[in-house]
Amino acid sequence: MGLERNHKKKLKVFERKVLRKIFGPTKERDATWRIKTNDELDELIRHKNIINHKSTTIKLVWPFTSNAGRENGK
Repeated sequence: MGLERNHKKKLKVFERKVLRKIFGPTKERDATWRIKTNDELDELIRHKNIINHKSTTIKLVWPFTSNAGRENGK
């Protein structure tokens, strides 16, 4: 069960928005400021985006949490 393409796109847009707040703007040599590009953000997080992380986490956690809360046949 994967995320639809539209949901993945929205999630990546949100992630970049948060990353821009965390890492802040870039100061150029002429003392002007600009926002970081998507490529710069991708390099800062070493190409590990939330989509890849979320998929890996779900695969690792899902089998262990499928019976969570079920005790004594409840």
